[in-house]
Amino acid sequence: MLRTYKNNFLLKIILDFMPKVIYNKITKGTRKTTNHERKVNPMLNKFLVAGRMTADPEIKTVGDNRLCKFTIACERPKRKGEEKTETDFFTCTAWNRNADVVVDWFGKGDIITLVGAVHINQYEKNGEKRNSTEVKVEEIHFSGGKKNNNTNAGSDEEPLF
Repeated sequence: MLRTYKNNFLLKIILDFMPKVIYNKITKGTRKTTNHERKVNPMLNKFLVAGRMTADPEIKTVGDNRLCKFTIACERPKRKGEEKTETDFFTCTAWNRNADVVVDWFGKGDIITLVGAVHINQYEKNGEKRNSTEVKVEEIHFSGGKKNNNTNAGSDEEPLF
């Protein structure tokens, strides 16, 4: 069954891509291309970061939408000769369902992995032009737990799962 599935899957891929390429080469310039046949934009704005929450997230309501702004800290690995690691702080913005997930499941010190897009906002303050960079959260992944120094795992106050 698996072999049949793989053969059908590969055949489907070949049939999906092959005729379009041949057809587009033959009829180039004779008709308008459809959305499906247009080239995909080669530019990509994806940002992947894993770090620790710097504070407990809070949710705000903006109109009908829910907004959660928070910061995560991500340590850079040490280089040769350096004594301390450097830490980068990323301001993140999550909307609606993503905001609910961040508020419900994460707190200060928790490890979180985010996938999103980087947005650079330009504004003027006291006549001076400024830029701020933020990550618009698209996906949230659970990576680990809290940074716990106490070793009371299995106690009644803190469940194992």
